[in-house]
Amino acid sequence: MKLAFAELELLYRKLIENFEYQEECEIADEADDCLRIMSDIADKAILPEDKEYIFNQCIELAELDDGKDYGADYEDKLLRISAKFAALENISQLEAALEQCESFQWRAEEFKLIRLEIIRKIEGDASADNFIAANLEFPI
Repeated sequence: MKLAFAELELLYRKLIENFEYQEECEIADEADDCLRIMSDIADKAILPEDKEYIFNQCIELAELDDGKDYGADYEDKLLRISAKFAALENISQLEAALEQCESFQWRAEEFKLIRLEIIRKIEGDASADNFIAANLEFPI
């Protein structure tokens, strides 16, 4: 798992480095595919060291500045992958990464969904339901 994920991580890094040169969203489509496969690999991770590796690498990738000026804003997808492995021992690292992203108000709902997943994993369904009730917004 770790090797497969590392190969996709390398591909993702190369795609993001070249994001400014994209034509008709070709690189963006490839980056989306890469992230989808990374998420699929994360779903299949069993070994603790694989889970830890994926968790840490996704946070690191979410913090990359490459491509940001050209629309490479995949923090939510990367942090959602990390959230699959949220636990008491690593929650502070994930929370710190989320706090950096909260300035993106136009994507606030996406980050709320990540928080919901974290709450569900750490605190359980009742706390997740309370979070939904407190944060669910209906347009008027």
